[in-house]
Amino acid sequence: MCQLQAYAILISMGRMTSIPETTRVQTGAHPLLLPGESRLPAILLLHGYTGYPGDMRHLATALNQAGYTVSVPRYPGHGTNNRDFRASSWRDWLRRGIDAYLDLAGRHEHVVVGGLSMGGLIAAIVAARFPVERLMLFAPAFRTVNPLVALTPILRWVVPPLRNSSPEQYDDAERQYMADEYWNWQWPAQTASLNRLMHIARRSIPDVTVPTLTVVSDADRSVPASVADFIDRRISTEQHYVVRLTESGHVVTNGSERDTVAETVVAWLGDAEVPAATRR
Repeated sequence: MCQLQAYAILISMGRMTSIPETTRVQTGAHPLLLPGESRLPAILLLHGYTGYPGDMRHLATALNQAGYTVSVPRYPGHGTNNRDFRASSWRDWLRRGIDAYLDLAGRHEHVVVGGLSMGGLIAAIVAARFPVERLMLFAPAFRTVNPLVALTPILRWVVPPLRNSSPEQYDDAERQYMADEYWNWQWPAQTASLNRLMHIARRSIPDVTVPTLTVVSDADRSVPASVADFIDRRISTEQHYVVRLTESGHVVTNGSERDTVAETVVAWLGDAEVPAATRR
């Protein structure tokens, strides 16, 4: 074993030992696997950066009620605590997305892949490399509003995690826990991992040739709605459909227009006419 390999193993071991022994997965963060009808494609839904499977539950339930088998995995470091999160990186998150696809593809002939935000990046990478049936992108983070994201490969070495000056508050206890552990902080090192996935996904999107649905929102303060145009200029399918919401925040799958998103997805997968969708 070379010195570089040994060093990498020591780093990995150090990260693992930093995870508290009391670490537990929050109830809403448990992976979902909802069995459906074998005649229909199986659907993989991937949550976003610092998110958890609960962000995809509403859409997953609607799809399952329409007859689809739906899988929503949890990335390493997500839905637990921030020390666990800091022990994970883009390689862990991407590998989990690929493994989840391979698990579904091993049991189902046809698989549709969709993802929210960072999950959209991973979904696009999977769709560029594997024979998926269709691709669904929900506020996909090919671009972000925050210009500092592009600087995190440097900032990660000089800026520690920082608590937000105006932390968000939630009535729901579980979401408040997630805010305290993840959302009310800035994570330069982990955001650098997100930035790495952004670059990989941007290089991958020209290799996507399957029908694709992109959902964006004008009210999203994290990913600009113009990301749909960015994708449209680079994707290699002639069947790229875009739905532009007006009220939803970044988590469009669980926002104020989540019913519209779910209804649109079910209709699009069933090849029904989707009035809100614009074909590019």
